[in-house]
Amino acid sequence: MKIVDKSVREPMTLAIVSIVFSVFLALIKLITGAIGRSSALISDGVNSLGDIVGYSVVAFSLSFSQKKADRGHPYGHEKVESVVSLLFSLAIIITGGYIGYSGVLKLFSDEITEVPTMVALIGAVVSLIGKGYLYFVTRQTYKRNKSSSLKALSLDHFSDALATTGALAGVILAKVGLPFFDPLASILIAVFVIVSGYNVLHSSLGILMDVSADQKTIDTIEMVALNTPEVKHVDLLKTRMVGSGCYVDIEICCSRNLSLEQSHLIAENVHDRIEKKIPSVRHVMVHTNPCD
Repeated sequence: MKIVDKSVREPMTLAIVSIVFSVFLALIKLITGAIGRSSALISDGVNSLGDIVGYSVVAFSLSFSQKKADRGHPYGHEKVESVVSLLFSLAIIITGGYIGYSGVLKLFSDEITEVPTMVALIGAVVSLIGKGYLYFVTRQTYKRNKSSSLKALSLDHFSDALATTGALAGVILAKVGLPFFDPLASILIAVFVIVSGYNVLHSSLGILMDVSADQKTIDTIEMVALNTPEVKHVDLLKTRMVGSGCYVDIEICCSRNLSLEQSHLIAENVHDRIEKKIPSVRHVMVHTNPCD
């Protein structure tokens, strides 16, 4: 099984950076939201507090997923990433529900809605810049590593950026004479957060249920096998995603006149060529069938 150290170092670094940023941003949102009288910004700050726990769990899962295979787990521990991503998605959805519930209560409350001050506006702008930067960096790293934990992390940063955008819009509209837009922004934030959580949940469930690799990867695997000398046909090709990579089961058709040793060497060649051509492939199981 191939383990690429770089694919672990980058996500781990981003998870740690995300934890530090979340502590900083949560304090900014909560303090400026309280001083600046913005319920939307306070709701966004609560969301950031939840992120601190979530990112800590992601960092742990990335480390644990690289534990070597053992007798009880012969295929390794990479699926722990998807388990953590699934739990993380549920936490995102619950957080979104709480934010939306708080916004609805305040929107229909008989209390006079306070107009946010410039302090809240500054806090929202600083938070938006920070989250936008985190989303961009995480998204670029995910494109290189294809880690399910990084995908969850990038989507969470994106939902946070949307949430902060909603909070900023609520503060601005409230300051121009529409104070009810501040709690309304909290409700819109909740919708974005819940949708983001659902996307992560769907992706994590797919990997836990052995979803296949994307069609481009499958086509490439088949092409590499067919371009191997003596391979006449691909009889069967199955893939399943595990963490940031995939496992491959393939049946190739070769001449029935080949010796057992020759068939084995061809299968070994197919195995090596696929793993070399496609870095995301963790392991290939090749079976040779006789054909005319």
